[in-house]
Amino acid sequence: MNRHFVLDNNILVSALLVKNSAPFWVIKKVEEMGVILYSEATLLELNQVLNRKKFIKYFTVEEKQEFIVKLIESAEFN
Repeated sequence: MNRHFVLDNNILVSALLVKNSAPFWVIKKVEEMGVILYSEATLLELNQVLNRKKFIKYFTVEEKQEFIVKLIESAEFN
C-alpha cells in the first residue's frame, strides 16, 4: 500500500523554480515513498500561479507543461 502525501503548492512552485533545492528533493523523496494526493481545484490554482508574469523568466512554457503533466501522471486525484 502506497503512503499518501499532501504538498502545498508553494513546495511545487519552489521545486520548479530551483532545481536541487530542498523543495525539489522533498518531491523526489515523496515520489520514492508514496504518492502525492491532489485535487482538481489545487491543480487549477497551481496552473494560475505558474502563469503569473513574474515567473516567465524562470521557466519556459514547455517546462511548465512538462511539470504539470508529470504531476498529473504521478499524483492521485480525489
